[in-house]
Amino acid sequence: MSRGRTDEAKSQFQMELSAAQTLCEIVDTPRSLAVSMMAEAGEWEQLLNLRINPLSYHVVGDFADDYLVTEVLKKSASLPTGIDRTAVATAKFYEAEKCCWETNHRLFIEDHPKWWSRFRANVHSILGSLGQTDLQRLPSLFRNGPGATTSVRGRGSVSSEKYGGEIHLTTNLMSFLRSIQGELWWETSKSCPKTVVEGNRFTTVPKNAKTDRGICIEPGLNIYFQLGIGALMRSRLKRSGLDLNRQAVVNRQLAGEAYTRKLATIDLSMASDTMSAVLINQVLPFRWAHLLNLARSPSTYVGDRWVMLEKHSSMGNGYTFELETTLFLALARTFVPEEEHELVAVFGDDIIVPQAYAPMLVEALNYCGFRVNGEKSFLAGSFFESCGADFFRGVDVRPFFLRRNPDDSGIPYSVQIANKLRLYAARRGGGGCDGRFKALWDSVIETVPRGWRACRVPPSFGDAGIISAPDEVLTSQRKGVSVGWLEGKDHLFMSLRACKRSGDPWLYRLVALAQAGSGEALFNRGQEPIRGFLKRPARRLARSIWPDGLSWYHM
Repeated sequence: MSRGRTDEAKSQFQMELSAAQTLCEIVDTPRSLAVSMMAEAGEWEQLLNLRINPLSYHVVGDFADDYLVTEVLKKSASLPTGIDRTAVATAKFYEAEKCCWETNHRLFIEDHPKWWSRFRANVHSILGSLGQTDLQRLPSLFRNGPGATTSVRGRGSVSSEKYGGEIHLTTNLMSFLRSIQGELWWETSKSCPKTVVEGNRFTTVPKNAKTDRGICIEPGLNIYFQLGIGALMRSRLKRSGLDLNRQAVVNRQLAGEAYTRKLATIDLSMASDTMSAVLINQVLPFRWAHLLNLARSPSTYVGDRWVMLEKHSSMGNGYTFELETTLFLALARTFVPEEEHELVAVFGDDIIVPQAYAPMLVEALNYCGFRVNGEKSFLAGSFFESCGADFFRGVDVRPFFLRRNPDDSGIPYSVQIANKLRLYAARRGGGGCDGRFKALWDSVIETVPRGWRACRVPPSFGDAGIISAPDEVLTSQRKGVSVGWLEGKDHLFMSLRACKRSGDPWLYRLVALAQAGSGEALFNRGQEPIRGFLKRPARRLARSIWPDGLSWYHM
């Protein structure tokens, strides 16, 4: 690591440590004192292994405070733990492969439990048949994703690089190359080199302070095909009553109701990496299994060697998410009576079922080779979580985490921390921001680069500016910055400021484009937002309502 990057990491760590220590002072409980002492002594392993028991709490606020200080540093990549997070993630890859080998062996030779036939029937019912009409429609669903491939590196790479560059594919797809590409792409890519590869490539991305997350980067044509299959599976799930485009919201809502409605929330460890090849071949309809096998990567390049996979697919495969959702939905419906299916919710490996059926489902998941995450699964009690939402007795107690978003590297980290803190204070405040956190927020704002401090935005704009209440927004014109709050039927915001990065021409970072009433874009100079600053096209950001509940108040 270069000296510049080392200094940046130290600065980031000091910022996180200072914020965490101040939070401990604000909370002022025995737990916060313990966390503060561990941090001050550099007992990072002890801090990372610290757990909180919801059964020890009766008051929501007490639990929320202790939960915050217990968790706030656990996802930081800056902690000087000495842990080789890449090595931990790589070890988990091999651990998952061993698990899949054991599952494949067991499923191949053992007689299945009585519920197995119902499980298969449910999978078949969700996916339905795969006829000629479906196969003819499939090419229209093929697409490139935003991520890297084995031949095109870099997150956010554009499609033209994938259509016009070297094409990687596995042997399975070679015979279908022309039909997958379509006539137009086929004609334009005749001169492009086409390389048959053995499979995908293992890599890691940041996850938390203890481990990275292992993912596999797919060959370009494979991911193009996989995403089309995923879209088809998604449509079948929707036909079966589960719309993945909105299911995360449903899961969070049911998690909030779990305490009163007696629901269980179940989370799995390494779910995508433990979908064994034999499991998929045994429970899916034959044509579906054949289609998925054509698109999958049979091997993964790890370190300096190829590994023949025992798993069916991994995170990085374009249909893995839809496939695991299908499996877990079918398995949940195997044990929950049809009249209670409205209380079954599945989003990837986030599963919700009535508590009465949770033990049977857990046993079935174990039989299929999956591992229930005991730390994040709650079959009873007062605490439940699903899809990034945590509830204690039905109240949102989700903490925030001091972790830099690697996709927003151009945004000052202090802006990200200030926004995390402001939104958390708003959740805790119930109608306003919990005033206990204002002094910390003010101190973080003081570290924000001066040019950013006038950029005040509503929550819908994320970290494109400092999330603030409408009464904190100034109207000014200076140094190319236009900031305004417009009164009317809605609270609207407009701001356009320029930024210059080393080696880049002047580009305009679109913070917001809005005009009261019409929602017309005011100005954009023909430039796209700088990559990573805004996730949605500008036309969708033209009109934004400024919500209530962001003003500070003292409890």
